[in-house]
Amino acid sequence: MINSCRLPLLLLIGLFASLGAQAQSFQIPDSLPKTKADFVNSESAVIKIVDWYESTPLDMQQNQRKSAGAYLLSWISNSPTVTVNLNAKVVPMTKKNPELLVGFMGGWARYSLQNNYSKNVIQCNMAGIRCMVKMYMSNLDHGMKRNKDIENLEALDQNGGLEDYVVKQLTS
Repeated sequence: MINSCRLPLLLLIGLFASLGAQAQSFQIPDSLPKTKADFVNSESAVIKIVDWYESTPLDMQQNQRKSAGAYLLSWISNSPTVTVNLNAKVVPMTKKNPELLVGFMGGWARYSLQNNYSKNVIQCNMAGIRCMVKMYMSNLDHGMKRNKDIENLEALDQNGGLEDYVVKQLTS
């Protein structure tokens, strides 16, 4: 559950939040929703933020990226409708590139939201990994540090083995 990784998550939130934001090309809400209904009403904005975070190069709009990352982490941590389980095998892969942890969590949340609040940990993990891998692969020329483990995940996905990998990781 998300609670088991609260300290690293709070540190990431603090890091992203402390770096501030400048003018933005899309609107990141000023504050977190307060009620379940507010969270539900903010879901389309969250999906747009995940899409933007996943597709925008690391070396562009860095302040907006930090604000988007902080908002996503806070929204996910407080959401009454989405629960992200951090995969103990995936988290260490993000050490060199902490933005990828936000990508994993965002990909999971987006999948859950787009699939009737899915709690299918296999599919949600796969969505988180795919978001993380997409961010990694598209940012190798934009400041992303090389990571063989993530490159192996990309190869697994290309060869149809990602689901088996996820199942094995969740059962070991």
